[in-house]
Amino acid sequence: MNSSSGFLLIDKPEGISSFTVIRELRKLTGIKAIGHTGTLDPFATGLLICCMGACTRLAQYLEAESKVYEATCVFGYETDTGDTEGQITRRAELPATLPRVEDLVNAALSLKTLAVPAYSAVKIAGKRAYQYAREGVKTDIPERETEISSFEVLELSQESLSYRCRVSKGTYIRSLSQWLARECGSLGNTTVLRRTTIGEISIDQANKLSELSSDNWQTRLLKAKDLLEGKACITVNETLAADLHHGKSIAFPGEDCDLLFVFLQDAYLTSICTLKNNILKPKQNFPYV
Repeated sequence: MNSSSGFLLIDKPEGISSFTVIRELRKLTGIKAIGHTGTLDPFATGLLICCMGACTRLAQYLEAESKVYEATCVFGYETDTGDTEGQITRRAELPATLPRVEDLVNAALSLKTLAVPAYSAVKIAGKRAYQYAREGVKTDIPERETEISSFEVLELSQESLSYRCRVSKGTYIRSLSQWLARECGSLGNTTVLRRTTIGEISIDQANKLSELSSDNWQTRLLKAKDLLEGKACITVNETLAADLHHGKSIAFPGEDCDLLFVFLQDAYLTSICTLKNNILKPKQNFPYV
């Protein structure tokens, strides 16, 4: 079994980039192959799922999950980045009257598309959008489809709005805050942002970087099974696991499934397969993570 592969859940502090977290973990663990399942801006805090070793190949499946954020939007101005790190570009009066909370909630839940910030990692002609923005080059980025599956107003005043939401992959909370501010009759800027959940993984399970050391990080390492609960999974014995690792398709009863996580003896991920017409076919094999 691969003892250096797995996941570390990190509560990213304010003021450092997601890559800085990865760099610190590489120093701490000696593992070079480390990735994560969705960037947090330096001013943001919260859950960062760090994938170690062979588990970096699972990042795409976790990154696709919905995410829960808590944010505060301050009214009266916008910055070029949409957060505390940018320069003020526009100002507006504070809202004269505020919408009813239930109307604001319903409007948010009805959203289908949102703007993509100029300062984002979206690629345009092979170049990141934020690189164009830093050079002063304006780009035309189409709005992105979004789904807000839950929305809760935590506090609303004429100065600011604090809220909690669960959103689909690729939703920029900085853009959502700007949209919400306009719904409230002003302009807005995100000053606080915290990610509390990815899929069903909670910030309550995360470690602070300051708590980790070269002596204890392996005791905090989670296996694939810990993060894939609730997905389509099956268990096979050692003989079938070996067949899959040799690229063989095997007979296996069950409903058709395009993405099936296959575990050895209900403990270690061995393969990702498709199941069609009772034939199990390997797409990816793993060194038992």
